[in-house]
Amino acid sequence: MPLPPFQAEPPVDSECLHDCAGRRHALRSRGAFTLVELLAVISLIVLLTSLSVPALRSFSHGNVTGAGYEIAGLLKNARAYALAQNRYVTVGFYYDTHDEALSVAAVCHSSPSPSADAPLLTRIHSYPGMMLKDALLSEHGSVATPVGDGDLGTFTTSRGGSDLTFSSLIRLGPDGTFEISNGSMARRVGIGLVCPVRPDEYGILEITSLTGSIDFKRAGDFANEDEVESD
Repeated sequence: MPLPPFQAEPPVDSECLHDCAGRRHALRSRGAFTLVELLAVISLIVLLTSLSVPALRSFSHGNVTGAGYEIAGLLKNARAYALAQNRYVTVGFYYDTHDEALSVAAVCHSSPSPSADAPLLTRIHSYPGMMLKDALLSEHGSVATPVGDGDLGTFTTSRGGSDLTFSSLIRLGPDGTFEISNGSMARRVGIGLVCPVRPDEYGILEITSLTGSIDFKRAGDFANEDEVESD
């Protein structure tokens, strides 16, 4: 079978080559994210997601252990955000006497005191059957300053059409330090959590103000310590 006659490829249009080269140059010169910028954006997305996920979980009534560990996580993430964004974050507590639930919210702001329109860093967290009890700290020999002894004032935000006023505030500074008072810093800050209908269900969060380390102890942990001391 005879082979088809050889056909030479058509000559390449020099204008086409010039156009393609121009497009490649435009793509290279177009502004693009650097690797560092992409990593920074990804880190911020992960941080904001970690702040939001706990609020989607549901808690059983009076789950002190779950609430304690989650509030500790919220405070750690708020500190990380303050450091990363060079901003202030204020975390506040609100007890709803009608629903018998403790709510926790965090707002971010550029000056030491949050403004009236300071945006929420994450949605409001709610812990049914839970309330703050500062007296737990002294009852168990803690030297931490109760969060209720602070003087940072209050902030108000809305949920479901109702205004909630958060008090017992903890402020995270751009340097990552924890504060509950203006002009002075307690070495350690304590948060006592208790279930009012089951007072034997309680826990204490202790925060080292400068380093941001957080320790959570439950009722069972204190009972074990008492047994060791009695032996």
